[in-house]
Amino acid sequence: MIIRVLLFACTALALLSCDPCIGLFRGPACFVDEPPTPPPPPPTPNQVGCRTYASSYTDNQNGWTTTCSFSTSQATLTCDDDTTEQTHQVKTYAQSADFILEVETLGLWLVQTIDTTTNSGGSLTQTNVTDPMTGRSMASVTIDNNTGSVTQTFEFTQWDASNRPVAGTRSLPGVCSDMETAFLYQANHYEMEEAFGVGPGCFTPTWYQWVFDADRIQTSYSYSMEVAGTPVSGTIDYTINATETVCL
Repeated sequence: MIIRVLLFACTALALLSCDPCIGLFRGPACFVDEPPTPPPPPPTPNQVGCRTYASSYTDNQNGWTTTCSFSTSQATLTCDDDTTEQTHQVKTYAQSADFILEVETLGLWLVQTIDTTTNSGGSLTQTNVTDPMTGRSMASVTIDNNTGSVTQTFEFTQWDASNRPVAGTRSLPGVCSDMETAFLYQANHYEMEEAFGVGPGCFTPTWYQWVFDADRIQTSYSYSMEVAGTPVSGTIDYTINATETVCL
């Protein structure tokens, strides 16, 4: 009888605390320290965005193919073509983010320098001057590195709400100076018009158009001008052979 009572008592207490880790109620010995819940990860910094550019394209008028690659560590876009001159061009940006932001608003000039060399010894450097306070492009100067002479200058005098130049002058020293220049921007293209230059080589009037696809990759270039009173015009289309995408 006593044994039967003890068995009943232990069976009943098993639901409570006969075994400290069995039963409806557990003693302190049954609780195991669990690692604290880790804090949530810090918020991901806002991405600058992405840009898809042509890593290979062909000039359909001349059959020339150009290959390009962008370096995020150096903030440079390097392009080489397969012409007889084997043109090598490097566009340098203040930071890689500018390469992406440049195409968010068609017509922004965010590249700092453009260095162009050829296998025949030609060497040009185009430098864009930007107002550090407003971010506006104030001027662009191209220098022949072999002679040190200026070959082209842009001076901008008016800008739109997106800081894109809309008016200014362009000069080709010794050829045509102080051409009044105006820019017109549309969703997928922009135009440049020039007139009233001073010099023996002025083409008046002149008109240029650059057309881009949905990724803001240039797909054509058109021009129209008068040379010695004779109209001259044409369009160069580009076939995009391959693309690359950069995201920051």
